[in-house]
Amino acid sequence: MQTIRTTAGGRVAGALIATLAAVAATPVAHAAGAAPEGAATSLTAVVGRVTDPADLFTPCLEGSTNIDLAPGDQAVLCAFMHNGSSEDLYFHDFSDAALGLVAPMSSFFVPAGWDFPLPLIVPFTVGTQSQTRRLTWRAEHARSTFDWTVQEGSGPPDRIFADGMEASAPPAQFVDISATGTDLGALQAGVYVPMPFAFRFSDDLYDGLVTTACITAKGAISFNQDSCFMDGFNDPLATSTVAAYPPFVAPYWDALYAAEGIGRVLYATLGQAPDRRFVVQWNGMGHEGVLDPSGNDLTFQAVFRERDGAIEFNYRTTAFGAGNAAIDRGASATIGLQFDRFRAAQFSYATPSLHDGMSIVWTPRFSTLFTTTAPPVTINVGRPAISTLPSAAQGLAATLPSGSAGSVPLQIVNRGNRTLEWRLGEAAATAHMPAVPAPSAPAAGDAPVRRMSRRGDLQATEGGSGTVPGVAIALVDNGDGTSNRRIGSFDPAHPAGGVSAFLDMPVTSTSTYVSADFPSDDFGTLRAFSGTFHWFDLLDGSETTNLYTPLLHNVPSGLLSRSFMRALQWDPVTQRSFLSASTVSTDGMRCGGTLFNMEFSNPLAPTGVYVGTSETGTDCIGNIAIDRNGLMYAIGLPDGMLYAIDKTTAQALPIAAIDVDIDAYWPGADLVFDQASGELYLAAFYLVDNAASPIHLYRVDPIDGTTTPLGTAPAGTFIETFAIAARDSNRCATPSSVPWLSYATPGGSTAPDPEGDDPSTVQVLIDAAGLQPGAYQATLCIANNDPTSRRLAVPVSLTVQ
Repeated sequence: MQTIRTTAGGRVAGALIATLAAVAATPVAHAAGAAPEGAATSLTAVVGRVTDPADLFTPCLEGSTNIDLAPGDQAVLCAFMHNGSSEDLYFHDFSDAALGLVAPMSSFFVPAGWDFPLPLIVPFTVGTQSQTRRLTWRAEHARSTFDWTVQEGSGPPDRIFADGMEASAPPAQFVDISATGTDLGALQAGVYVPMPFAFRFSDDLYDGLVTTACITAKGAISFNQDSCFMDGFNDPLATSTVAAYPPFVAPYWDALYAAEGIGRVLYATLGQAPDRRFVVQWNGMGHEGVLDPSGNDLTFQAVFRERDGAIEFNYRTTAFGAGNAAIDRGASATIGLQFDRFRAAQFSYATPSLHDGMSIVWTPRFSTLFTTTAPPVTINVGRPAISTLPSAAQGLAATLPSGSAGSVPLQIVNRGNRTLEWRLGEAAATAHMPAVPAPSAPAAGDAPVRRMSRRGDLQATEGGSGTVPGVAIALVDNGDGTSNRRIGSFDPAHPAGGVSAFLDMPVTSTSTYVSADFPSDDFGTLRAFSGTFHWFDLLDGSETTNLYTPLLHNVPSGLLSRSFMRALQWDPVTQRSFLSASTVSTDGMRCGGTLFNMEFSNPLAPTGVYVGTSETGTDCIGNIAIDRNGLMYAIGLPDGMLYAIDKTTAQALPIAAIDVDIDAYWPGADLVFDQASGELYLAAFYLVDNAASPIHLYRVDPIDGTTTPLGTAPAGTFIETFAIAARDSNRCATPSSVPWLSYATPGGSTAPDPEGDDPSTVQVLIDAAGLQPGAYQATLCIANNDPTSRRLAVPVSLTVQ
């Protein structure tokens, strides 16, 4: 049995279930909680805690509809299917009430009256909030499609093209809206337009309904909710080269355009419910292959009918003027409907199949769609809740004579309902690593497995009223075929503001800058990293011309030849830079990451010491980010997994799949912490027909990989990398950095104590030996597993008399 493999953004790399041949489906009693007797289909859902990432099936068998979990736990949502209908069901999808589509329409066989013997398994990482999950299963016997007929004017069908079956579509009619419709004018790209009624087009769409149309100048309407764009390089249907915009309707997909005085695109709603018609009209369109557009008169429509769900293609005129027979009447166009990358209904391709006054009527042929929703599953999320006595706001205070020593008690309280693990001073390099790693790939072999994804349901949010002081390196399109490389201020929480330049220079090389940071918290110098090791100095606004490669020590033989340098990041705790690389195995079948500890005391001859290499299956370690506690994270490519990295050994453990699209082979993602707020930002893009999508910015929860979209950078601004110039004012004190401050107990655990009656007490030791009279300040940090306060900073003040 073949299982699906997806990236975090939901791109499908295989079939959910190719066949049931390897599994014997046998009638079994349906699980408790099924739909009432007589229901056509029923679904039972449970959640189980994962203790072994290689075994996702056992937690399904031991799962519950009401479960207690902790933030960061690995879990699975499991769905057991029963087909109580009289039809064999071959095509299925699954959605979650909160997350939307979690498994798109895929093929596997559930016979009439039988249970499917294996559950659908959806792995996820538990976040910080309790939640209710409610799965819905849709299934059908055959794929829905449209049959088509050709009509002349307003008369009856002239020819039938509906799999040999007669059709009874009402007559089509070209109703000119050029004087009354909403005019989109000289449309260059696509424009999203709300439809006046929900239209059922393809069951591959969530709910099977279309409510928004992307109208393009290329003679096609896309129903993609991620990118409103189509180019004029049309293909026969079904086509997989237009992965960015199926499903779509193509009355005349070709290299059409609208410009000043040439062509208009309009839309309108005609009639009253339930007989409304949504009309899109391309009026007098130009074609890129016509040298003299003055004679252009290509005018046609797509009409969506509310009452019967049919689609009309109406053609008033089908020629571009004299001398253009090679492109007239659809001779270079694609005409038809595409439902997904593999299914379509094509009328013609590169064939002069049209003439004036002709209509094509597409009549829907939908099979019965069985829909059932499982009883809700409740996930109760508990957590530790750290506080101190005295409070972090009050801090600790001591007054000592010069040369004396003493101690101050600090009580650590856990008012939560999970055990609090805590550590004073610097956090352990493994403090953020999950006790049970997230499955780095779906379990092979025995059950349909999907990653949880919210693609298409996430809405961009404002980043807040405050600004984040970032600096970006970007390629900026000048609009004349050239680009500048720009260094300037950039707020990742408000990316639509773009990059305000304080240095613009022509692009003189093909190098791409994949990482940047401020060494030693020097916010006047940005150390940017590419394969050729260019550096930028923001103090004088010039690019250093030195090109050099660092000397790397203790590297295993042959490793560098298989490594691709990805990121250079400053660690605020160790005060060192780390260099990361994606590393491919010698057989090319596995990937991982390699880490180097860098030394830049001589900036023209940097050196690095090999830390280690980790294997992460098919996922390559991409950019790294280091938080204010010195904990290292990384993004994986192409799977979009968030990893916790042990910076002392380079061990990488998966935390969760990030639910955004990231390009696999370019430096398609940059991961950066804001040291002041502790928030993690992600900039990502992906390729669409060999062109980059806009740069999308997200805020990422490092506990469960949840993303909050913040918007996109302006068109024509490709952000290569960025850094955030925000110093953490609460730099943690350690005995080595603040000799007068130490502690008797470096760490421990505190049991849940909602009333706060049984805290852990730490004696904070203060030694005024060698200190001159005066006031001294430090910050004692408590690293812990409370997800809302991973590091609690307690100020310590000392007065020496």
